[in-house]
Amino acid sequence: MEAGYPPLSARLLVNRGVTDPEGAALFLDPSVERLTDPLDIPDMDRAVSRIRRGLEAGESMTIYGDYDVDGVTASVLLYRVLKQMGAKVRVYVPDRHSEGYGLHAGAIRAIAEEGVKLIVTVDCGIHAIPEARVATECGVDLVITDHHECGEELPEAAAVVNPKRLPSGPQRMLAGVGVAAKLAQALGGWEAVAPRLDLIGLGTIADIVPLIDENRIYAAAGLTAMNTSPCPGLKALIRVAGLSEKTISAGHVGFALGPRLNAAGRMELASDAVNLLLCDDQDEAMTLAEELDRRNRERQEVLQELVSAACEGIEAQADISKERILVLSGEGWHKGVIGIAASRLTDIYHRPAVLLSVEGGVATASARSIPGFDLYQALLTAEDLFDRFGGHPMAAGFTMEAGGIPALRERLNTYAAAHLDPGLLVPAYSYDAILDTHDIPGREMDCIGKMAPFGLGNPSPLFHIEEGGPTAVRTMGAQDAHVKMQIILGNGRLEAVGFRMGDLYPDLMTPTPYSMVGSLEVSEWMDSAYTQFIIRHMKRTPGLTPGAALWIHRRLYDAFFQEILYNDAVPCAQEDLFPEPEKVSGGPMGSLFVSYTLAGTACWQDYLAASGLIGQVLWGLGGTPPNAVPGQSVLVSGPDPSRIPGMGIGRIWLLEAERPIWSYVLPTEWREKVRVCVSAPDIKMAVAAETGIEREILGRVYRYLRKIGRAHV
Repeated sequence: MEAGYPPLSARLLVNRGVTDPEGAALFLDPSVERLTDPLDIPDMDRAVSRIRRGLEAGESMTIYGDYDVDGVTASVLLYRVLKQMGAKVRVYVPDRHSEGYGLHAGAIRAIAEEGVKLIVTVDCGIHAIPEARVATECGVDLVITDHHECGEELPEAAAVVNPKRLPSGPQRMLAGVGVAAKLAQALGGWEAVAPRLDLIGLGTIADIVPLIDENRIYAAAGLTAMNTSPCPGLKALIRVAGLSEKTISAGHVGFALGPRLNAAGRMELASDAVNLLLCDDQDEAMTLAEELDRRNRERQEVLQELVSAACEGIEAQADISKERILVLSGEGWHKGVIGIAASRLTDIYHRPAVLLSVEGGVATASARSIPGFDLYQALLTAEDLFDRFGGHPMAAGFTMEAGGIPALRERLNTYAAAHLDPGLLVPAYSYDAILDTHDIPGREMDCIGKMAPFGLGNPSPLFHIEEGGPTAVRTMGAQDAHVKMQIILGNGRLEAVGFRMGDLYPDLMTPTPYSMVGSLEVSEWMDSAYTQFIIRHMKRTPGLTPGAALWIHRRLYDAFFQEILYNDAVPCAQEDLFPEPEKVSGGPMGSLFVSYTLAGTACWQDYLAASGLIGQVLWGLGGTPPNAVPGQSVLVSGPDPSRIPGMGIGRIWLLEAERPIWSYVLPTEWREKVRVCVSAPDIKMAVAAETGIEREILGRVYRYLRKIGRAHV
């Protein structure tokens, strides 16, 4: 790309579909001046006309919202605009637990009984066809504003404002709060919207809509407002989240501010989140924010307990070498967090997960998928089991009789066996560019910074370090949860940090190169700035470095002195030693490749490279890498059984010995999984070959130790 953009930044822009200098200028400067006319959205003129008529007549109005951050911010935004215009208006947010999402006939009737003549929905209503008829029967007009996909039929209403009715355009992917902002602008002009950009940005980012086109403009302007002039409620929330001294980013919204607002609806009533953002008194706002912070901590505790219970259930009941979709249920599991818990399980096990909360024989479910697999289509195979059902390829929800859960599990996994590629069960990490130098020009970092805010549709740029050498490794944070290091790269060192990677610390102490994927950011310390690599994923690079060789030799000696503790294993023919990839439990899942020697390790690595599996099988020294997905195939050199979890292992492939050296500590059910090469040299021959010590001398040592009983210890 021309126009003076530095080479790395130009490549990042091209990866995002920005291919010319004019487009780059627009992308890097998301100005509110480029927002389109609100009246371009179908029915916007009708909505404005009906609301203005209500204002002139002094009618009572109700804003009917939703309990997530998008719905809450949209409700508060429209309430403030209408109130400023003199409206008699209130906000109604349905209860997540007793009512659920969307318009409800009972709520409409109750609102009508209070004398309300106009209901304006935000972030809901596009599928409320029977509820719209109820509103008509009650003498209430509906103005629907929503951003979800439209059905074949639209509700009968005074206006149905939804940018999804447009065939294309920069407004089409707006969040619910973005649609509300368009309505506010159509009613009161830009001056009605400008003071409330903090709310618009907050809801847009928290709803995880694509941060492109007008969403990008609203998100960028909203972050500026959050950092300069947040409303009292948001300012208090920023303070209780510990972010007062930081520059608020999209990440802070997604991981700190959004969850605290969502906790109101998940644990109790979302109206508390509305009250916080409507509060104009700073002291009162702090009290409300502290209460939401308390509920968020409670939510985290409930979530952790649920995830732990689910993981225990998987370890006790599931065979993840065969079950490609996890289906788990629990009596009384909190309905407000099962969706988040399902997402956590997909992160841990990297396969679709369905969690069901059972109460009184009725199961309420949330389901989450992984990229590349359409979970909605899988659930359609069990649609006859559901009472209510809805969703999309990546997420779904439904209710059903609890007695049908075993049938649900069987149908989903039957479908997955035919349609879910085992390769999708191994995490794949794409990246924008290869990073081969520690020296990143400041001009590149400035340009990368202007590409923010990052999120869906505009992900944070990721870089691949092919062979980086960790050095100066240390842990940091509470309970040593994180690792900080320097990466030897090019002719220098690059500062790096891995959040929630503290369990990798022992592995990182063995000096071998690592393949890493991560992002770059500018960090500040003591009035100085430096570039830091944020590690998203790392794995040991295949190859035998001196550090790896030393480790394997050490474990080889240990194995020799434990040989007397052999147990029998199932032999296999020489030609089965290197099985076809499809014989190895589908390749990337369910196989453990074991070697005690340098030659054996190199042999396995050659096989994996030749079979095309080298990128999907992790390499561990001594044990399974802590960041491996449970059940993922692993090559372990110099194995320590205590560091190899058994979950998901379908076959254990062993080199160098007639029987597995370390099988004496294996669970009984593991032993039938072992396959060895009967014609391979025994361990004494392997030690002799790699150490240069004559086999006769090794034999004398072995006989002596056996005689005195040392080998029995």
